[in-house]
Amino acid sequence: MGKSLLFRGETPPSLNKVKGYFTQKGQNELEAEHFFMFYQFKQWRSKKGNLITNWKSLASGWIMSAIRMQTPDPSSNTQ
Repeated sequence: MGKSLLFRGETPPSLNKVKGYFTQKGQNELEAEHFFMFYQFKQWRSKKGNLITNWKSLASGWIMSAIRMQTPDPSSNTQ
């Protein structure tokens, strides 16, 4: 039974698959590794303990958060 199953019989993505997705979205491989390791540690489960059913949707949210963290907030400009 080796691989843990996700909803609809899908298996968790490989690190290479995640890196490819992040690169396709303009993000670097290091961010992809952070995402992968975070959810690998959580055994691909949500905050509520449910199995992740759509890792690409989750990755898109992760990417949007990373972009927001990289973008300076214009309201905090103290000039």
